[in-house]
Formats: sequence, structure tokens, C-alpha cells
Amino acid sequence: MGGTAAAAGAISGTAVAVALQPFDVVRTRLQACAAAGRPRTAVNAVREIAAEGGAARLWRGTSAAALRVGGGAAIQFGSLRFLRTRSPPDAVNDAFIGAAARGASVVVMCPITTVKTRMEASHVGARQYRGVGDALVTIVRTQGAGALVRGLPPLLLTNVPFAAIHYASYRRLQALGRDYADGWTLNLVAGSLASTAATVATQPFDALRARAMLDLPMPRSLQGLFAGFVPRLAKRPLQTTLIWALFEDLDKRLRTL
Repeated sequence: MGGTAAAAGAISGTAVAVALQPFDVVRTRLQACAAAGRPRTAVNAVREIAAEGGAARLWRGTSAAALRVGGGAAIQFGSLRFLRTRSPPDAVNDAFIGAAARGASVVVMCPITTVKTRMEASHVGARQYRGVGDALVTIVRTQGAGALVRGLPPLLLTNVPFAAIHYASYRRLQALGRDYADGWTLNLVAGSLASTAATVATQPFDALRARAMLDLPMPRSLQGLFAGFVPRLAKRPLQTTLIWALFEDLDKRLRTL
């Protein structure tokens, strides 16, 4: 059963990550510019990125994103399936297993997350890389292996509370909404509400994560903590909602094979 959950998670995570990568590229650009003392609006960031090489530049770092989100989703959903079969269904347990599953995924995929962030930030005082392998080798050679996990503490502070809030809220909203909707509609509505609340609550930690991974100074103001918030709010709830809705459907189909 855990195998089907991992497979469904990998497929849904990879597909959604590729489709929504431009949001992450813009968010990382905004955070890097803010740290360099050159704040931008999301619209200006999109124009600058496109001017560097066309619209395709908005998909910079997609290979790392697909690997990170697809691999991370496989670990997360496989862990969730394992933990859910061993825990009674209540809000506290849902929050705990959501946090634990996401935490495991974050720790394993942290080096790839660092590579993804560095690749997205190229042209903002960051080195350009030819691909994931080149980025890994270059970072280790020039900064040491520790640089690959430098952003792990804020990454955990962003993702563990996010997953706890999201998963507990998602399951509760699903239970409340079953009398009014089912299938894709229920999953999309429950996922959207839960992920929006979790995104807003964890934004400051995401700003700390990005700066740690880019080896930039920590923000000294509220404005710095909310740099990149607009594209993150546009993308994170959408990504989480789509991954979960697609996962629920794929998992159901795979279990019937």
C-alpha cells in the first residue's frame, strides 16, 4: 500500500512541479533582490527574467524542481500511508504524522532543494550551473558538503509547521464537506483552504530558508521576511492542492491494478 502511495505521489509531484516552476523562479528572484538591497515587484521580476533569455528562463531549475518535488512527494506520501495505518484518526495525530512525513522528505531532499534554489537565483549574484550534477559538484568543491544542508533548519521550520497545519486541516475539511461534495471538488476545496492558511502562517520561515540557501544576509525587517510572498501565495496553495487532488485520484487508480 505504501508503494502505490509513493508512486502516485512521485507522479503528481513531478507533473505539478514542472507546470508551476515559474512561480518559484520569480519568488527566488524577489528574495535574492531584496537581500541585495534591490527590491522588485513580481511584474518587474518576470520582465527581467524573460529579458535574460525569453520565457523559457522562467523554467530555470526545472530539473531540480522535478527531482525535489517528485522525490519529496514519494517520500511524504509513502510515509503518510505507513503512519496513518498505525495512528487513530484525530486532529492531533493528523498534525503529527503530517509533520513527521514532511520532515522526513525535507531532510532527504535538502541538498536538491539547495541546488534548485541556487539554479533559480542565477543572474542575481549567483553562479550559473549546467545542471543538477554540475551544481552539486561545484557547491561541494567550492563551499564544502555542508553548504548543501545550510538551509535545513529554516527549511524544516517552513515545511514541518506547514505540513502539520495543512494535513490536519485538510482531513478535517474533507470530513466536514463529505455531505456537500465528493471526489475532485471536495479535494480541491479542502486542499485550497488548508494550504492557503498554512502558506500564510509559514511565510517568514520561507524567507529565512531562501537566504540561508543562497548564502545571503538574514532579513532585518518585516518587509524582508515577506519578500516573495505574492508569488509564493499564488503558487504554494495551488501546487499543494493540485498535488493532493491528483494524488488522491492516482492512488485510487493504482490500488485497483
